[in-house]
Amino acid sequence: RGQADDLEGELRSYDNVLRLDPGNRSALLNRGTALYKAKRLEQALKSFDQLIKMDSSDAMAWNNRGIVLKAMGRRRDALDAFTRAATLDRDYVNPLINLGIIHTEDAQPDRAVQDWKMVLQLQRRRPEIWYSLGEALSELGEWEDAKVAFESALQYDPGMEEARRRIEEIDAMQNPPQEDAVPMAAPAPVDPSCPISGPEVDASIPCEVEAEAMEAPMATQVPNEAPSEDVRNAIEEVPREPVSPPICEESPV
Repeated sequence: RGQADDLEGELRSYDNVLRLDPGNRSALLNRGTALYKAKRLEQALKSFDQLIKMDSSDAMAWNNRGIVLKAMGRRRDALDAFTRAATLDRDYVNPLINLGIIHTEDAQPDRAVQDWKMVLQLQRRRPEIWYSLGEALSELGEWEDAKVAFESALQYDPGMEEARRRIEEIDAMQNPPQEDAVPMAAPAPVDPSCPISGPEVDASIPCEVEAEAMEAPMATQVPNEAPSEDVRNAIEEVPREPVSPPICEESPV
């Protein structure tokens, strides 16, 4: 209840400012954010729409509008809003992250790959983005590039065990363990006084064929392919830095 009371207090403050100055953009922005946190989505949307009506080039208002629309289940409209925000300000990372989240949730890894790469062009020292890129590349079967991305995530966050596990899984697919060879028994000495004869073969017994169960798809051995040039270049000389928190949907700011 304390947080709800705080939000109501914030809203009263913003409303007082807007009564005196209806065009106060900061008050409108903060009011929309407080309404979103209070789950009053329709009212939050109206605040951000009012900001956009005042200035249609406001990338932050478009991004926040997209977050509210996504929370309302209007995913197509949210996607359009994030795209508009990213187009208006190409240095603004939040709409790119939100595009990556939507494309990942909608099982569009090819688009998610492009989103995550664009984020990394702006903020390359984010292990959770490298990890997300690795997952999207894995969905496309680009295993070597995915491994490079997971390794980059570990460079920035050596404690990211999930990235380490994914690297081990890729290594296991690319280099499956070989069955232990059974040493051949040494042939018995031959008595030259006896004729040599081979073993008798029962032609009525068919050869046994070992088959795998079909409930799950059979694992495919992944070829050892070289990483593509753009991913290889993206991780050259990556310094180690403190890590960021795990990836999540960017909240209105």
